[in-house]
Amino acid sequence: IRKVREGLDKDHYEKLVNAELEISKMVIERKLGSQVDCLAYPYGNYDNTVLKEAIEVGYDAGFTINPRANYPNDAPQELNRYTITPGLGQKAFLKILETSLPRHTHTPGLPSLVRNKMMPDKTHELQGKREIPHDSSDGS
Repeated sequence: IRKVREGLDKDHYEKLVNAELEISKMVIERKLGSQVDCLAYPYGNYDNTVLKEAIEVGYDAGFTINPRANYPNDAPQELNRYTITPGLGQKAFLKILETSLPRHTHTPGLPSLVRNKMMPDKTHELQGKREIPHDSSDGS
């Protein structure tokens, strides 16, 4: 972003970002045949101009590469996400699942349940244990 921004005044930079976002959105929508309303910032690069222009061209959400959990009051244009690659490994993936639970969520037994489901050699520990109660607060 800094390289693109160098040598451009504010108005030219805003127009460039707007055109890039709008044209790419139109091309993707045409190829998919459906509306696109989410954007993953390339390499996680964005600034306030990109945020503003993304909203202007119709993106409802934008994904960063900040490895953190998301919370209900987080800005939808700056949603965090973890990078998951084929070489990540089971233990590292499990750590992401365990540490990304929202701080305000109380889910007793969930980390151990996830661990047991992820690691087949421990699935026998699930036998005979009661299930985690279904949260019906969402109306289902």
